This record gives sequence, C-alpha cells and structure tokens, in this order.
Amino acid sequence: MRKAYTFGLVLLSLLLLAGCTGKEEQKAQQSSALLMDTVVNVKTYDNSQPQAPEQALKLVKSLDSRFSRYGKDSDISRVNAMAGEKPVQVDESTINLIREAVYYGDITRGALDITIGPLVDLWNIPDTDNTGIPRAEEIGNKLKLVNYRQIVLDTEKSVVYLPYKGSSLDLGSLAKGFANRRVAEMLREKGVRSALISLGGNIYAIGSKPDGEPWQIAIQDPFDQNQFIAVFNIIDRAVDTAGGYYRFKEIGGEKFSHIINPSTGIPAGEIASVTVITDDPLKADALSTASYVLGEEKGMALLESVQGVSGFIVTKSGKVVTTSNFMDEVPGFKLRGERKND
Repeated sequence: MRKAYTFGLVLLSLLLLAGCTGKEEQKAQQSSALLMDTVVNVKTYDNSQPQAPEQALKLVKSLDSRFSRYGKDSDISRVNAMAGEKPVQVDESTINLIREAVYYGDITRGALDITIGPLVDLWNIPDTDNTGIPRAEEIGNKLKLVNYRQIVLDTEKSVVYLPYKGSSLDLGSLAKGFANRRVAEMLREKGVRSALISLGGNIYAIGSKPDGEPWQIAIQDPFDQNQFIAVFNIIDRAVDTAGGYYRFKEIGGEKFSHIINPSTGIPAGEIASVTVITDDPLKADALSTASYVLGEEKGMALLESVQGVSGFIVTKSGKVVTTSNFMDEVPGFKLRGERKND
C-alpha cells in the first residue's frame, strides 16, 4: 500500500547535508563547473587520485558537446538539421543514449519522448522573449512531429535518422543521468571508492562517506526552495528530482513548467515534484521526468512497476506519497514538519 504524508506549510538540485568531520574534509578533492545547463559538482575521497574530479568534469564537457541540441557541431544538432534529408553518423555514446531513450519511451508508454524538440522550441521555456502561450493550432502541428518510434537507428554503423522534416531530438530528460553514470564508471575504474557526483537534480553516491556512514540527501521543498521537504540516506544509489519550480514561465499568474507532456503538447504540472531513488542515474533521470508528466496516479503506478525503484511524489496540495517499498528501501527518511498518515 502506498503511504501518504502531509507536511506543514538546488535548479531541481538535491542538496547535501554534509555531516563530514574535519579530517574527512581535508581528504576531499572537489571540482565544479557549469555544464549541461546546470552546476556539475564532483567530490572524491582518494589521495591517490587528486585529479579525478577535474577529469570527471572533462568527461561531462565532452558528452555535453555531443548531446546538446544548441551546440552547432554537436551530434544532436547535426541529426536535427538533417531531419527528413539523410542519416547522420554520431559518436557511440550518442547512439547508446538514444537507444536507451527509445527503451524508456517504451516502458513509460511515451511519457518520456526525446522527439519533444519541436514543442520545446515552440514553448521556449524559460522565456526571455515573452512569446506567450502557443495557439492550439501551433501545438497540434508540432505534436504531429513528436513520436520517438520514428527514430531510425543503425547501431552497427552508429547512424541516426529522423525521417520527417521539422522533427528534432532533445535529450534533456536523460543526458545528465547518462553523464553521471559515465562519471561514476570512470571513477570506479580509477579505484575511487567514496565520491558524490551531482549534475543539478541528478546525484549519485559511490560507496559511503569515508567514515563508513551513508550520505545524507536533502530534497528541496517545491513550495519554498529555502527549505527541505525530506531527508534520507544513500549508499551506491542514484537520486533524481523533477519538478517545474525552477524552469518555467509565468503568464497571467499561471506558471508553465519546462517539462512538456508529449501526448498533449502542453507543459506538465499536475504534481509539484517527484523524486526517484534507484541504482542507475539514467534510470532515475528518465523515470522522474516521465512520472512528473504522468501525474500522481499514473506516475506512482510507473514507479511501482519498475524493479529496484523507490520514490515519492509531492502533490500540489503538499501531500507526500511514497512507493510501497519506500520505507524499507530508503533508510533515514524524515519529512519536514508534522507527519500524518493519509
């Protein structure tokens, strides 16, 4: 049975409650940079690998140069530019990410769809030009181009093709998770056994803290970004939070999230936020986005259906609804404010 709680009234960033001793802090190596349109922070504890955080940032920068739909020479920009004209050869990492995106499109029944690009451009969120709300006719025309099943992949030749002119890919729902996974793999290959990797709202903990204690993660309150809504502990786990309270545009007092529903062409917003905890940063990234799109009932059903996944949804009324396995799988879980069974 799902459990629901009501609480009193970083970005989508996961904030850390450090809890480290001074001795541990002296051992830490840490680097940060603005990449993938967010703050990337890598913190490691391994004196034999002092350059590991910087090397991790270089890896993220390299992946960003391939996945960005705004970089002139990126793989995704080239695929989008040749939509309806010809296939494009891309890097192996790009085709691997697109292949996984198609998989998550299938298991989310299209709630995650990387051909969302035409709608992303139409809504232009966040909107610096104040273009307003698109007309229904405009949305309908763009919706005709949104269908991840149209993507033609040749994994052996590393070729991608979009058969309809005007189609375009947007990997924002997966790229950070993919990059986080790759960084974790690289650090483990170097022998790093204690690290925390954060790409905006996507975080992964390698091992525990140096003293053997778990990492304590705090999730922002979607109604008050200066407060935490919940804290819990993780070891060798990924966490991702999706919501519409950082990137949005406001028209007539109504806020429109940057996360667009691929089936309606309209920004999602039935719930305030969703947090997913699992073993893989990419899985957490994909499922948090899809669950946010689906809303409370269907989003929770999706989380319950995927093995090895725990999570919680914050509704617009402030209720916190957890997956049935949450209290068993996520140690140290505490809500801010008074907790009540619903």
